[in-house]
Amino acid sequence: MNQNRNIPHTQSFQAPPPSVSAQEHDYQYMDQPDMIVEHRTIPGFLRRISHRWHMADINRFGDQVGRAAQAMHLAYMTTTDSSLGVIRCFPVPMMNRVYEIMALQMNWPPLTGPDSALAAPKSPRETTKANQRVVQHLRALLDSASDIEVARSIAVVLDYVGKDSERIRTEENGDGAQQAPAAAATAGAAK
Repeated sequence: MNQNRNIPHTQSFQAPPPSVSAQEHDYQYMDQPDMIVEHRTIPGFLRRISHRWHMADINRFGDQVGRAAQAMHLAYMTTTDSSLGVIRCFPVPMMNRVYEIMALQMNWPPLTGPDSALAAPKSPRETTKANQRVVQHLRALLDSASDIEVARSIAVVLDYVGKDSERIRTEENGDGAQQAPAAAATAGAAK
């Protein structure tokens, strides 16, 4: 019999450092916009469909989306809703697929597009006003952001919205950015 079987085995083990190439391989596509997947809540997804939803339909759809997410072992992402509190977010492509299947079974209205309200063309003035509201809201969020990564993300979105607003202004003015230097040059030559 071994009398030392209750003595703990104390062999030191050091894990090898992760290879840099493996890390680069896992995250090499994260900066590309086409690799980013939009996430929405169940109520947010159903709100974009013009239909009066019965509570049983919301439960059925939410249950199927939750089961699909669980089966795929998706990350548990949450957000806060003003009326519902903390709720889970799911990838929109997965929700589209679940909805398309259930719409046939439950006689729900079909999806009309990725975001029919967003896909409708808006006037440049409406877009500029919406961008101004977004910038105002994001600046307030940026001031209250305590996490550096959140602040960086908000700054990226602010930069994008600012560039989009500038693009709309130049299109509205008929490439006024190119006309302005020419006008300044002619005014300087006249003096």
